[in-house]
This record gives sequence, structure tokens and C-alpha cells, in this order.
Amino acid sequence: MQSGLVKTIIIVVIILLIIAALLYALGIAGFVSR
Repeated sequence: MQSGLVKTIIIVVIILLIIAALLYALGIAGFVSR
């Protein structure tokens, strides 16, 4: 049960990092395009 919780937390963190990276990249692209 604990290992499953750890896996879930790791997956959530990775997803959040990917979303943050995409938003950061889009923000830079939008800023540069302006």
C-alpha cells in the first residue's frame, strides 16, 4: 500500500513538472513573439 502511494506521488510530481515546463516554455515563446 505504501509503495503504491509513493508511485502515485511520483507520477503526480512528474505530471506537475511537465505542465510547469510547458507553461514556462509557452510563456517564453509568447514573450519572445511579442
